[in-house]
Amino acid sequence: MPMAVLQPTKIPTSASVQRPDQFQGYGKEKATVKMTYNLPPPVLKNRKEQTPVLRAFSGLRGSNAFDTLGVKSGDDFHSKVASAVSVRREKASRCVPKAMFDRFGDKGIKVIMLAQEEARRLGHNFVSTEMILLGLIGEGTGIAAKVLKSMGIKLRDARIEVEKIIGWGSGFVAVEIPFTPGAKRVLELTLEEARKLGHNYIQSEHLLLGLLHETGSVAAQVLENLGADLSKIRQQASLTSLFIFTVIRMVGENTEAVSPTDGGTSGNKMPTLDEHGTNLTKLAEEGKLDPVVGRQQQIERVIEILGRRTKNNPCLIGEPGVGKTAIAEGLAQRIIDGDVPETIEGKKAGKLRDRELELQTQISGLVAKGKEMSKAEMVAGDVGPLVTEVDIQHIVSAWTGIPVEKVSIDESDRLLKMEATLHKRVIGQDEAVKAISSAIRRARVGLKNPNRPIASFIFSGPTGVGKSELAKALAAYYFGSEEAMIRLDMSEFMEKHTVSKLIGSPPGYVGYTEGGQLTEAVRRRPYSVVLFDEIEKAHPDVFNMMLQILEDGRLTDSKGRTVDFKNTLLIMTSNIGSSIIEKGGKRIGFDLDFDEKDSSNKRIKSLVKEELKRYFRPEFLNRLDEMIVFRQLTELEVKEIADIMLNEVSKRLKTKDIEIKVTERFKDMVVEEGYDPSYGARPLRRAIMRLLEDSMAEKMLTGEIQEGDLVLVDVDSDGSVIVLNGSSGAPEQTGELGFNFHRMRTTNFAP
Repeated sequence: MPMAVLQPTKIPTSASVQRPDQFQGYGKEKATVKMTYNLPPPVLKNRKEQTPVLRAFSGLRGSNAFDTLGVKSGDDFHSKVASAVSVRREKASRCVPKAMFDRFGDKGIKVIMLAQEEARRLGHNFVSTEMILLGLIGEGTGIAAKVLKSMGIKLRDARIEVEKIIGWGSGFVAVEIPFTPGAKRVLELTLEEARKLGHNYIQSEHLLLGLLHETGSVAAQVLENLGADLSKIRQQASLTSLFIFTVIRMVGENTEAVSPTDGGTSGNKMPTLDEHGTNLTKLAEEGKLDPVVGRQQQIERVIEILGRRTKNNPCLIGEPGVGKTAIAEGLAQRIIDGDVPETIEGKKAGKLRDRELELQTQISGLVAKGKEMSKAEMVAGDVGPLVTEVDIQHIVSAWTGIPVEKVSIDESDRLLKMEATLHKRVIGQDEAVKAISSAIRRARVGLKNPNRPIASFIFSGPTGVGKSELAKALAAYYFGSEEAMIRLDMSEFMEKHTVSKLIGSPPGYVGYTEGGQLTEAVRRRPYSVVLFDEIEKAHPDVFNMMLQILEDGRLTDSKGRTVDFKNTLLIMTSNIGSSIIEKGGKRIGFDLDFDEKDSSNKRIKSLVKEELKRYFRPEFLNRLDEMIVFRQLTELEVKEIADIMLNEVSKRLKTKDIEIKVTERFKDMVVEEGYDPSYGARPLRRAIMRLLEDSMAEKMLTGEIQEGDLVLVDVDSDGSVIVLNGSSGAPEQTGELGFNFHRMRTTNFAP
């Protein structure tokens, strides 16, 4: 996103209130850099005398250094604050070189002032390392305070430790409080730390790093007594400071580029912006930017916001290609032409380089570097790990969910065995699995129609036979995750006015800016499985909309954007014909031989398809690749599904370090209670929840089953489920039913 990077060239010298806790310069301009002081606002201590004074710093006891700054009712408070800061800086410079304090930032100055307050509170006539430590903690908002807080160090505990070590002073404190030799060394080390990190100003994190170098100081002893790891504090403070400073430099100006004698901008350089972005002002000066047309109103608004004293950060938001960068370029041209207010004259505008372009450049460089390596180097073994195009393809595929890699030998074998993989989750629906697998193979080798979706199916059959489960298994297998499945419950689109939710509300209506549920989901993830659940419940206008998707693989949303459906797999589920399947399915497998069952299946499919043709219009069904009829599940298939569901329970228990085994008698009982041809496999899940999960939950709550235990689940002679702790008994000890725990016939679930 483009942004304006403003470079101030003239800094005021006086002080004025910008917000309740910050003072910023105003008045006559001067080509120098002044500090910003974070000081609390004034309050009235004595309303009768009407004598306002500065409040003491939060968390400190005793008198404040500014308590002597009493002013009368008509005095200028701001000049008093500026005078106090100047006096404080002069007093500090008598003990430490003044040039050092000129490089202190606002938080660094506040830490020193708080350290002096701590010295007064304890009645000592010196500022030592432990006072600086208390100032760092009491400052509260800087990096040092946050690092110390993350280590569990609190101001109250630190004060108690300091009082134990150095005790209380005489109580009489001089006006000027000098620094001890140890504190002076800390300040010198602080300056050195700032130089190492390449920082221009000293803040609280630099003081903390300098303080940690004095390992024999009282401050280090206090930290050790509080259980802090000095090396860990040093590492965290360095990394945090470096990271924050890098981010600030990327979007701001290098303060070293400001010359103390030249207020102009022509000689200033911005190396960080040149490295990580583009200097739009320089391009405008060289005439390399195109004229901006039709965005004058937006440019004027940006200039107006940038000219404010506060809240002067505009944010340009919009779709790609609408002209956000053009507004930033127009601002740069206006700055060069001088067609801006005085507050923006001499500023520089820039934009950060697009992250995608940086990644593309890095990847291209890696590939080119790999190609240039000679065979001699590779034979000699001097070459390290190479980044190949295949590696990059895998990375891009993992990031985007797009299968961009070429069909390898391993994947070819995986595609050929796709039916076996899907059958691990979908039991009994051979025809549906075969049709899905054939469509995926056609698409993967490039034989499908490039202008249509990968495939479009309508799954018809009774409830609970695996229609939605097959869609989930396909998304997990082909696109790598079940999250790649976009599911739309068509019962939400039964009314005419709800159809617009698929492509988005028209202009002027509520929800226009949010986009459509279908178009927005596919636009953000074009490689996915789109499941229209219970399609027969949708309003007829939905089918009119889907004709374009099924035939041309595209759909236009309410904003006029064309969404590509060519890389999606469309699956529609329906319960139409389920009554026919139930009536015909009752005879299958019981009173018919193999040939008769086969002919009965064909007859049922024919009847279901005729039912679909009576419900849906011909132009809709004619655009589908195939109409697949799901048959009823047999009792044997339900038992296989029970193994899958019990395995899921076992995996959940393994996360709690509990292993479970069930007997064949228990599985038979689950299938007996959970099998209903009319409802499919869903009653099976309820049976497992009632017979197994409820019993396990009670045992775990009572403490009979704990982590690391082996649980055995069986059925007693009365038909009741019993849950036994197999880890509590001896290997040859028998249970209450007379069977041996370790010789019983059980099911071991896959990890």
